[in-house]
Order: sequence, then structure tokens, then C-alpha cells
Amino acid sequence: MYGDTGRIGLICPGVTPSIEMDFHQHLPEGLALSTTRVPYREVTMEGLQEMSDQVVRAAAAFKGFPMDLVCFCCTTGSMVGGSDYDRRLVADIEAACGIPALTTSTALMQAFQAMKVQSVAIATPYSGPLNEMEAAFLAANGYHTTTIEGLGHTDTRVIPFVRPEEIYALARRQDVRGADALFISCTGICALGCIEPLERELGIPVLTSNQATIWGCLRKIGNAAKVPGLGRLFEI
Repeated sequence: MYGDTGRIGLICPGVTPSIEMDFHQHLPEGLALSTTRVPYREVTMEGLQEMSDQVVRAAAAFKGFPMDLVCFCCTTGSMVGGSDYDRRLVADIEAACGIPALTTSTALMQAFQAMKVQSVAIATPYSGPLNEMEAAFLAANGYHTTTIEGLGHTDTRVIPFVRPEEIYALARRQDVRGADALFISCTGICALGCIEPLERELGIPVLTSNQATIWGCLRKIGNAAKVPGLGRLFEI
């Protein structure tokens, strides 16, 4: 029966469809998914903080339901409050709903650890200030950013419609010398199809926000499935 092997609750920013699409396409059979959302006004430091401040209230909607995990699915939204912000969010979500929690940035760093990544090249749809914040967050947690480049978008209505080929081109032109992996940041974009072609072309692991979040959620609930099409991370 649907949900017999696990139930995951997602807290998603705004109305972007990419998170649910990616989860539904790649979750192993038998897992159930439930989603709630937090308003997301603009892709800026202020917009991120405003959105992230509402996560705990959203998490409370899951209280009393038989979920195995609740995950806040936003990369920079789980970084914006400083070096330990993801850990504080996890604790606050768990307190609000009584269910184990995860965030995208927490899952990403767990993936870095699993793949022994210490230095990373990054491609994003973001503007400069968000890229700087992301690199600073990772540095504070022990990860070196060799290069980071964004598309400069600040409109939440634009990012979901960035074409995968544009993301691929942005990722492909990054200088990955000295990087242990390439990371494509943002849960709001469709980038999973870029992973394996880029890994073949660049010769290093490629991580994306939604791929790392899916991996982190599965591992958190004890599911070690090796999902095809999602690159070297799922071969561990």
C-alpha cells in the first residue's frame, strides 16, 4: 500500500513545482509524500529570511500525523541565518511537530561527507549576495568553494522556469580544477537531468539540491535505495 515503506513531509518555498516533481519521479515505490508551503516573496536575503521565519509554523501542520520525516526543502533558505542555521531549523521543526526533521543544506553537507568532498565548484540561479552567503555558510562548516557563479535572478516567478539546458551550460563553464565536486544549487530548478551527463563530461561527482535532499531523506528514514539516474551519490 502507498506509504507502507515510509512517509515524508515536505515544506516547500513558494509555488515552484520542481521539488514534488523530482521527488515523485525518483522516490522508490511504496513511499508517500505530503507537502505544505511557505510564502516566498523574492530571492534575496530579506526574502529568504522572511520565508524561513515561517517554516516552524508550517511544520506544526504535520503534528499528529504518522510521518517518518519532515524536510524543509530550500538550500539558501536553510543557510540564511548563519553557520548553524540548518541545525537550529531541524531542532525547531522537530519541536513543532514531534517528527524527525531535515533541511536541504543539512542533507547537502551529509552528502559532502559521504563523498569525501571538501572543495566544491557551485552553479546557481541566484544573485551575487546570495552566492556570497552560500559560500560563507559552507566555509563556516568546513567546505571550500573554489568558484561560484549565478544567473542573477531574484524573482521567484522566474527561477522555476529556468531551462535545464541553461543550468547545464552554466554548470559546464565552471572551472572545476581543484574541486572535489560540482554543486548545482537551488531546489526551485529542474536540474536532475544534468547530473549524469555532467559527471561523464567533467569526471567529478555532481550534486544538486533536490538530488541531495532526496538522498538525505531516504537515508534519514533508513532507506538505502540506489536510485538510477541520480549520479554517483546514489552509488555509495
